[in-house]
Formats: sequence, C-alpha cells, structure tokens
Amino acid sequence: MNVLNSTERVTLSSSDIDPVFGKVFYQNIGSDVEVTFTILMPRISEGWKTGVALDASSSMRAAYGKSSKPTENLVEMEARKFLYYLADRLDADGQTTTIYWACSGSKELEVLGNIQVSQCDTLKIEGPVEADFGSMTNLLPALRYFVEGFPDATNGIYLFVTDGKIDDFWAVKEYCIDLAKQITSGKRNPIKCVLIGIGEKVNARQLQDLDNLDAVTGFDLWDYHVAKDMRETTDIFAELVDESVMVAPTAAIYDDQNTVIKQFTDGLPGRVSFLMRDSSSFFELEVAGQRIRQSLLASASSDGETGS
Repeated sequence: MNVLNSTERVTLSSSDIDPVFGKVFYQNIGSDVEVTFTILMPRISEGWKTGVALDASSSMRAAYGKSSKPTENLVEMEARKFLYYLADRLDADGQTTTIYWACSGSKELEVLGNIQVSQCDTLKIEGPVEADFGSMTNLLPALRYFVEGFPDATNGIYLFVTDGKIDDFWAVKEYCIDLAKQITSGKRNPIKCVLIGIGEKVNARQLQDLDNLDAVTGFDLWDYHVAKDMRETTDIFAELVDESVMVAPTAAIYDDQNTVIKQFTDGLPGRVSFLMRDSSSFFELEVAGQRIRQSLLASASSDGETGS
C-alpha cells in the first residue's frame, strides 16, 4: 500500500517537523520515495572561518545597479542574504569577511570588511569605492587572500561569485593542486571553496575542472554551480554549503521497520537525500546518541510552502 503517493514534491510545514530540521520534503520515484532534509543547526563554533568574494569586473556593473540605464542592485539584494546565512549559521565569530575581486589595475582586491549578522539587512554593497570595476577576472588574488589570510582557522569556507571566465585559470589550478596536497598531508586545515557562475558567459569547463581536482589530489577543494542570474545565487549557495558542511561525525537513518537505510561514517552533512519504500510512514535520524523520528504523514503543503 502506498502511504506516500505524490508525483509532485511535497514539503512539510515547519509545524509538522522536528525542530532539528530546517526543511523536509519528498517525492515519489517509482515504488520508492526520495526524502530530503536539511538540518537547522545553531552557528557551529568549531573554528569555521567564512568569506565571500564578489566579482567587481566591468561586466558586473549592471548587476550592481551601475549601468548607463538605471537597474536594480541584484548583488546587494542577494549578497545580504548569503552573508547573513554564513555569519549567523556557520562562522565561529558570527561575521563573514567580504571582499570585491577582479577590480581595476594594481588594486585587484578591495576589502568591504568583516560583516556582522546585525549589519546584513542594511549593508551597502555597491561595488568597489577606492578601486574601479576591472577588465580582467583574476581569481588567484582573492583565493590567496582567504587561504593565506586565515591560516589558523580550523575550517574555512569561501564563496566566489563571478559572471565570466577566469583569466588566470592555470595559475589558480596549479595553486589549488598544491593547496589540496598540503591539506591531505596534514600541513594545513581543511578548506572548502564554492564558485557560483552567473549567466551565459561563464566558462563552465573551468568550473568543472576545479571541481574535479579531487581526482588528482584526493581532496575535494571546490564545489560549483551555474546560475541564470544573481537572483538564483542564495538558494544555490545555501544548498551547496549544506551539502559540504558536516554537522556531526557519524549518523544513521532508519525506516519505519527499524532497518538502516543510510549510514554516515565520515560525517553527517547539513543536507541529506535518501530513498525509502513508499509504504514507510516515517524515518528516524540517529545522531549524537539519540533518535529523532520524523513523520511524513503530517499535513504536508505543496512545494514552495516550506514554513521554515
């Protein structure tokens, strides 16, 4: 008997989920159901250092609302959201270091500052002030700023937003191979870099090459995603971070027959997807010495009404 029977994605409302979860949703796939949940954790004070690098090349002028014709400042609107996300949920100091990169001339970087949670709603993000919008998109200076500026962080996660090809790609690749080898040998602490490309001029092949470096180095340094425009970046980034950040060292998921259907021996990420029988009415997450039962039969709402 199909207990869960919906070809559309069904999202449980916040009143129907355990407080440990941020979102819970499911969708039928044949005789199975794919369940996805995110874990709503308080800020994880385990030495995480966070940073955001915003592309300030000339092609980004319109996204900052600075084209010849008046345009909406989409960078400010979206960056405020993911700065808040990082500072509030992850950064050990409750702040996110933010820079502009791909600026003009010899000043390729401009530091916006260490952005506190309380600043995010009103922060002005209008592009560089001391420098100008640049003609080259050189990623290495921004990458080195975070990697070499915070060498003692227990963990680091840094977001890079760009709308074009990376002009110094081969130098970046060489630097990243060496960096990954340092991490795997224990010479420095882990780092995760997330690159979000915006629009049709992004060189997706470059992003894929960085993402696939773990095949050479044995360490997964980069994640990437391509967005149609700036409006998509926050949700994409939050999903990538949830999948990358481990919130517990081990965990297991059980179905309603007390059968283990998924185990996590190398860390439980903040976002999890798994398959279970469509006759299952609930699942249980075993983590930190306790089992959390989550029913899938509560008053579910249609997709988009997350309630969280």
